[in-house]
Amino acid sequence: MDKTHKGKMASDFKQNSFAFIKPDVGDKDIFMHITGLASPDVGEPHVGDRVLYEVTSNHKGLIAVNVRPAA
Repeated sequence: MDKTHKGKMASDFKQNSFAFIKPDVGDKDIFMHITGLASPDVGEPHVGDRVLYEVTSNHKGLIAVNVRPAA
């Protein structure tokens, strides 16, 4: 895994199990699956919420993991 990144939620989960994060650095949104939350106790982030996350990749591209609220 990579270092910790900062960004803000660009979309909500709504009826899907995925959303996107707009990184502070870079212009490409990062895919996030709901299982990428650091803990179920964290709760679902919403559009505009600041988050910390790590980036990994799978066969479809980059994916945010260990997503948690930014302090």
